[in-house]
Amino acid sequence: YAHSATSGNYANSATSGNYANSATSGNYANSATSGYYAHSATSGDSAHSAALGKNSIASAIGINCHVKGAVGNWIVCAEWINSKDGWKVKGVKSVKVDGKKIKAGVWYEVKNGKFVEVKK
Repeated sequence: YAHSATSGNYANSATSGNYANSATSGNYANSATSGYYAHSATSGDSAHSAALGKNSIASAIGINCHVKGAVGNWIVCAEWINSKDGWKVKGVKSVKVDGKKIKAGVWYEVKNGKFVEVKK
């Protein structure tokens, strides 16, 4: 039941117990969980979120964010566009990691409303 949160740029947060949560809000920050029913969330730009335990959710909603999860987990990611008025949310997408169409342990981002693999 551990919880961890960070808010500075380049900050990292990780938890590994069941029902544990991890959250970050700085740019280039990373958040990861590996316990059952654990959740990971990031809101900074270029941040990453991973949920590797069972029945978990990884959420990344900043500009240029990436998410990954284990089979059976949900991943949530925002897509942004840079308009003449600045950055705006184009959409937010969620999907369950099935191991086939959305692969386990693979980083994803949303482009044109669809999850696409991130080459790292």
